[in-house]
Amino acid sequence: MKKYIFIVGALFLFLTSAMAQNNVGIGTTAPNASAALDVTSTTQGVLITRMTAAQRGMIATPATGLLVYQTDGTAGFYFYNGSAWTSLSATDNLGNHTATTNLAMGGNSITAANNVTATGTATLGGNAYPTTTGTNGQALTTNGAGALSWASASGGSGASLQLSVTKTAAQTTSVGSSLVLPDIIPFESTNTGTLTGGNTWTSNNRFTATTAGLYMIDLQLIVGTSTVAPIAMIDMNNSGNSASSFYSFGISNATALQVPHQGRSQLQRVIFMAAGEFFTIRAASSNQSAGAVLTDDGSCNLRVIKLN
Repeated sequence: MKKYIFIVGALFLFLTSAMAQNNVGIGTTAPNASAALDVTSTTQGVLITRMTAAQRGMIATPATGLLVYQTDGTAGFYFYNGSAWTSLSATDNLGNHTATTNLAMGGNSITAANNVTATGTATLGGNAYPTTTGTNGQALTTNGAGALSWASASGGSGASLQLSVTKTAAQTTSVGSSLVLPDIIPFESTNTGTLTGGNTWTSNNRFTATTAGLYMIDLQLIVGTSTVAPIAMIDMNNSGNSASSFYSFGISNATALQVPHQGRSQLQRVIFMAAGEFFTIRAASSNQSAGAVLTDDGSCNLRVIKLN
């Protein structure tokens, strides 16, 4: 009987002491003043309530901050945030949550990311990139103040490269004539098909303008050991030797020019082309006879630049 009286008395004293100091210490006689419960141990931990997801869902009106450990499904710690149960045991360092404030990386890098998707403004290095996909033939343009946007590469006031092809195989030149249209020089190019701005470069080596504007055509033809200079010719709309054709001057001198570039021709013209107009490149020798062979070292080339 005395034993029971002692236990009840001790429990009464413990509860009275706990109520007096408004916090409880387990494993310590001096619980931290900021904690309602201070559990102190160097060999044991705190075991939180364990239950299944179904059992957790049956808790009536859970208090905000209520913490349990779920044993099935995606096991781990869950807390009630005031409106839903949220996992604390997600595999990523962000806690599997949707950020409500900016994520500051503190100078660290984002690595091993499959995709970085932005629905608003994507800013990299101070430049704002559009988050929508541009259309075929468009290019990113800048306003000079860090804002980039999609625009037509061939429109506006800036020049844009439409085509650049280089000759990589030897070819005999043809005579430009209004009577018999010659075969064109086959400038080999992997850029056949639709070019920047919608213009085309087809398998028959024809450049066709889809949009009207000023086009700068820069052409260089060089023959090898022949002393006959090729006369570069821009044949507009397959008209042959006519008023709409453009010619260059050729230079040939076996002693003054070094092998293999003894005969050469350079032609540059700014031509207005309406939509649908096209040109091909031809060459005539200085004595109007075919036979000059263009070099295959890449020095024969053609560039087309749209100026507006």
